[in-house]
Amino acid sequence: MCSGLLGYNKGMSGRVAHPPRIVYAGGFEGSGDYADHRHEHAWELIYLCEGAVTERLGNEAIEMRPGTFVVHPPGSVHGDSAEGDYFLYHILVTPDRSLDWPQFGSDPDGEPIRALLKMVVHEWYSNAPHREAFLRHSASLLDILMRRQAIEGEESEIARNMVAAACGRFRRDFPASINMQEVADDLRISRSTLYAYFRQILGRTPQNVLDSIRLKHAVYLLKHSELPIDEIAKGSGYYSSSHLGRKLRHTYQMSASQVRASGAGNEPPPSGR
Repeated sequence: MCSGLLGYNKGMSGRVAHPPRIVYAGGFEGSGDYADHRHEHAWELIYLCEGAVTERLGNEAIEMRPGTFVVHPPGSVHGDSAEGDYFLYHILVTPDRSLDWPQFGSDPDGEPIRALLKMVVHEWYSNAPHREAFLRHSASLLDILMRRQAIEGEESEIARNMVAAACGRFRRDFPASINMQEVADDLRISRSTLYAYFRQILGRTPQNVLDSIRLKHAVYLLKHSELPIDEIAKGSGYYSSSHLGRKLRHTYQMSASQVRASGAGNEPPPSGR
């Protein structure tokens, strides 16, 4: 057997922590406000399927859209507000340990959490054979999906921090030569990981972001200064005025002289817009 793949960690006492138990599952269709309330002994997972809802958590508020969820621990006061109609799933679970679930998040691609909750709600109101076994295994799957979300949320935070650090260096050092391998080394990650983080957070490559910073700086100087084009190019991180010219033609379909002649306040539109 492959022990640990679907297993649960042991606590300090050595007792195996079991998956949570589903004690209620339902769908709710409403509009307007839902009064503040709390569940003394159960965790509540709220998953929005349709509409828009503001989820109140004491003095805080979370704006929910379809495909997002919020988790309320036992005893926490919460309620809903909405201007229009909405539909959501809400599930109550009682674990024998603290749940390692994120407080809020979004369903991954394919919406596996929504699909599972739909089956759980249907099963909750059925009298089908093996209903209890179905709900028990569904609770295990839900726990796995939610703990994955927590891990992915932590990884996303790391990615955002790495991208922010790299972008800070780009804005600070863009006039100089910047080697992406050195940027990655300074962040203590691989070059491929650096590129993966940028694709995940910005949907762009690090070089593309750096080029954008350099080009915006060059365009600003062309419009707001009388510096020679060659000096602007080198001060913006380009090897020469012809190097800058190629970048301008690729992005704006304009030469450096044309950008300068267009005057301050008239930002040239990127090619393809």
